Amino acid sequence: MKKRQIHSKGRERVSSLSAARIWAVLLALILLLSCAGWAQQPEPSKPVPQPPPPPEAKASAGGEHTITPAEAEQLFRSVDEILQFVSKDTGLAIKHPVKRRLVSREEVLAFMQKRMNEDGDPKRLERSSVTLKKLGLLPRNFDLQSFLLSLLEEQVAGYYDPKTQTVNLLNWVDADAQKPVLAHELTHALQDQNFGLEKWSDVSKKVKNETEDMAREEARSARQAVAEGQAMLVLLDYTLAPTGRTVADSPDLVNALRAGMLDTGGSPVYAHSPLFLRMSLIFAYYYGTSFERDLLVKGGRAMAYTGAFETPPADTRQVMHSEAYFNNITYPQVPLADLGKLLGKDWERLDVGGFGEFDIKMMVEQWKDWKTADAISPNVRAGYYMTFQRKKAKNDPACIALILRMASPQDAQDLAQVYGSTLSKRYSNVKPVPGASGEWQTDEGLVKVTTQGDLLIATESFDAENAARLRDAMLNAAGESAEAAAAH
Repeated sequence: MKKRQIHSKGRERVSSLSAARIWAVLLALILLLSCAGWAQQPEPSKPVPQPPPPPEAKASAGGEHTITPAEAEQLFRSVDEILQFVSKDTGLAIKHPVKRRLVSREEVLAFMQKRMNEDGDPKRLERSSVTLKKLGLLPRNFDLQSFLLSLLEEQVAGYYDPKTQTVNLLNWVDADAQKPVLAHELTHALQDQNFGLEKWSDVSKKVKNETEDMAREEARSARQAVAEGQAMLVLLDYTLAPTGRTVADSPDLVNALRAGMLDTGGSPVYAHSPLFLRMSLIFAYYYGTSFERDLLVKGGRAMAYTGAFETPPADTRQVMHSEAYFNNITYPQVPLADLGKLLGKDWERLDVGGFGEFDIKMMVEQWKDWKTADAISPNVRAGYYMTFQRKKAKNDPACIALILRMASPQDAQDLAQVYGSTLSKRYSNVKPVPGASGEWQTDEGLVKVTTQGDLLIATESFDAENAARLRDAMLNAAGESAEAAAAH
């Protein structure tokens, strides 16, 4: 679920479930979760043992070493040297020098919190977390906002700010340790100079309805993966340069890099976060790196860098499966039904968004196991969810309605079986409704899971009458006959 945003005139902009890939676009500015390990960067939270500092050295209030003016000058000079490396490695032209700035830990955190306040608000975040908790992707008592703030403090790294076209360097981290991360961030600088990174990433095109909006959000996530995947390959090439090797001649090294991204050692906050959050936060890095590696192997530097910006992947499935990109395979979004209008003025829509392969992979792995998730998730084609609550019953459970199109009727039935058989992972007092297939009573009300052809339809916590009306509306909007569904 990606974060929801607001259009002018107050209409919500939908996003994919991976939006609460949760502020991942924002956090991508500083979350190089595995970069620090590959750069052999010391933990910035620990004071660096050293003799008494010379007169020109300073110590921060927290006791951390602050780099000296001489070290800062060396680090600033390295920006131009590394920028030349990045340009040669990617083929992206240097249009002008990159501004650079030395910042403190406090300045970085203040900047990130300011961006959070600009790009999202606690109310929207709370609503997204309601859906994640309902689907079992977050624990019911999980405080998402506090987690994100703690993660920011743990994962601070150098970053490129496209708004000011400035690379921000850290005044408390050794200059040499920052250079591999600089290679990553200066890749973003050249992407910005050549293609206008923010505008390109935003997929600036008008949409007519929420169904088209979901497709645009998928494209945004795919483009973020391109940008981060390219930067990860450059970081790896920079790290490998002393050995004379590159990703191009040693593509299997990317597998080691991706494995490093899954290593949570040395990152306690990240390590103790729910699976969905961990994988959502590294989605662009993890899948973007392998996608860009595949482009590099197939078409060389031109395809992997300039080519990927000129002809970006259409959706996250093309990123996860590069053969879909090479063969231009896409699947249409499932048209959204106007469920809010159907339910009426007594109901409030809390959240809406699209489902992709990644989302279902995380859900099934959380509900059951990774083998089942790996078997089922590649067969996801598209889908969406909506979360509602009665306006005058704020203490009642949230209700969710969702629909998914799978590759075949059998795939829909396989997912329905997993969905129903694992409800006890999310609810208590789960009991099948006598004489009704695909229906269960739980501590939060009725759950119905059915299939119609290659479609799976589920409602949770709605009463039986509304559940039936919502199911028919979703099927009709998807182009299926409600009468045929009732006979199924």
